[in-house]
Amino acid sequence: MRSGSLVLVLLVVLAQRATAKEPPSASDLRAAYCIGVTQHQLKQFQRMAKDPDLTDVMPPLIEEVRANLRRLRLYLLPRLPSLELPGIASALKQGESDGVNFEPYTQTCESTCQGRDKSRRPRESNHACVRRCQDTYPAMARSKACGELGWLPY
Repeated sequence: MRSGSLVLVLLVVLAQRATAKEPPSASDLRAAYCIGVTQHQLKQFQRMAKDPDLTDVMPPLIEEVRANLRRLRLYLLPRLPSLELPGIASALKQGESDGVNFEPYTQTCESTCQGRDKSRRPRESNHACVRRCQDTYPAMARSKACGELGWLPY
């Protein structure tokens, strides 16, 4: 009888371990964040591709973003069943938020650069001005990692 209880206790412990969730790693959280950013970026690029002036430029960019999104999902999705999800959900939400908030920030940059005093930087193009302005976006450092996925373990 005693050995039956021991076996039952061992089965319960093993079952708990099998269902125990591990905290997400830094790579897991970054992948979730980047999925949010990249999904928004893909939608934005698909909208931009409808502009007749951008039809030649956008398809390769869209394909690159799709490839990044595919790679992020291939890394994270198989890991989800073993991970504690609140951190993953929070990172995904932050990525979506940063992606959404980048658009109005960029529009502000474009307006600022069009109306700027060109005597301060006479040789700077509007595009360079906008890029310099975008670099001041508070989430830019986080979101830049989403374009270059060398940090993924595989």
